[in-house]
Amino acid sequence: MSAIQPISNVIPMNETKKLLRLMTCGSVDDGKSTLIGRLLYDTQSLFDDQLALLEDESKRIGNAGDALDFSLLVDGLQSEREQGITIDVAYRYFSTDQTKFIIADSPGHEQYTRNMVTAASHSSVALILIDARKGVITQTKRHAYLCSLMGIETVIVAVNKIDLVDYQESVYESIKQDFLQMSHTLAFRHIDFVPVSALRGDNIASRSEQMPWYQGEFLLRLLDNMNICDATPASESFRFPVQYVNRPDQAFRGFSGTVVSGTIRQGDEILVLPSQKRANVIEIVTFDGNLSRAVEGEAITLVLDREIDISRGDVVIHAHQDMALGQLVKAELVWLNETALQLDRQYDFLFSHRAIQGRIASVDAHIDIHELGAKVSKDGIALNDIAEVSIQLQEAVPLDTFEQHSSTGSFIMIDRISHDTVAGGMIRSIDNVDHRETNETLSEFELELNQLIRKHFPHWQALDVRKQS
Repeated sequence: MSAIQPISNVIPMNETKKLLRLMTCGSVDDGKSTLIGRLLYDTQSLFDDQLALLEDESKRIGNAGDALDFSLLVDGLQSEREQGITIDVAYRYFSTDQTKFIIADSPGHEQYTRNMVTAASHSSVALILIDARKGVITQTKRHAYLCSLMGIETVIVAVNKIDLVDYQESVYESIKQDFLQMSHTLAFRHIDFVPVSALRGDNIASRSEQMPWYQGEFLLRLLDNMNICDATPASESFRFPVQYVNRPDQAFRGFSGTVVSGTIRQGDEILVLPSQKRANVIEIVTFDGNLSRAVEGEAITLVLDREIDISRGDVVIHAHQDMALGQLVKAELVWLNETALQLDRQYDFLFSHRAIQGRIASVDAHIDIHELGAKVSKDGIALNDIAEVSIQLQEAVPLDTFEQHSSTGSFIMIDRISHDTVAGGMIRSIDNVDHRETNETLSEFELELNQLIRKHFPHWQALDVRKQS
């Protein structure tokens, strides 16, 4: 056990460490929770009372015989402990000398696809577990596709329970080749493989003596060596969704938010969308003082050289850059709600900080995640479904595709009555042409009803159909 460090030393040490967000995924009983528990244990991230409770519960309800059942450190719900499965996403935190980790244990059951998508949306690395006895199965394909769908490009494939196949190199190599062949159609840029036993600790925090044939790094070393750069290069497009108009008194007016892409400098000319007003940045204000430059991830307040109309939800970009203003978008939708989609219903679509009314104009195709994204025909959208849809918005909004910028190329969909979040989506293409029906297709009754609603229920924000052409 390492010596206890004074708090004055610990804080500066942690501030200099890089941060890595990763998720585990795999089929039921592949050992995801056990692996995370082992990582917490081997990195000495547990308190004495947690260890004592783990020892007690391992004897009482554990499934590891006389050994510690590390899965109990992660499965926090009573139903998870009773069934030995993961239901909700569990987040745990640990660190090494170089890196701070936020790790999400996502469920393996198909019925909890929405939980896994939630975990993937906040992760930059996926740790995919494969049971050495089962190899690459349908669930493996499903999870690999979902990771690729959510933009994860770096993957570590851990062939777990290698001890149960007598540490055979041939089993590991066969699984490795099967996964590589399966994943060639996915958008992974880097894949590492490591044979492990989460229960016994083989190749977790140190190299296993049981597998002299494996010449790669052990798991913690692989994670430590991950070079995931969260900051977008300065040459990338600048994106700054306005979260708040900051006006504490008559002498100050600034626009607060977080830089989600690119770099802004004092003196830069900016363009505000959708109004297309221009101004120059004279100050970049933060809690710790003014900056001459701000990059992705920094929370700032921009002060401009002139008074222009900017509201919450507007997007600030560099004046020489482009960003689409779209009303019709094609997107991949992940349905998160128990209540199915209603095509004839208006929903709120939240892009960054801007909420816009709209509707699903059409369901173009369903995605079969068991077959690595094969498209199938199916009516409606229900819980855990993933579908390609066309969305018609009531007004043009500044948007990117998900591939261009994940923050400004994604959205959530909200039920306007219950205020439930019903879906999350990734924009694949943008059309700035208004495709709404013209008043020539509407009856006289529909036109009159529209005007009555606009007159007596203005808070419904109904569109004036007479203005369409």
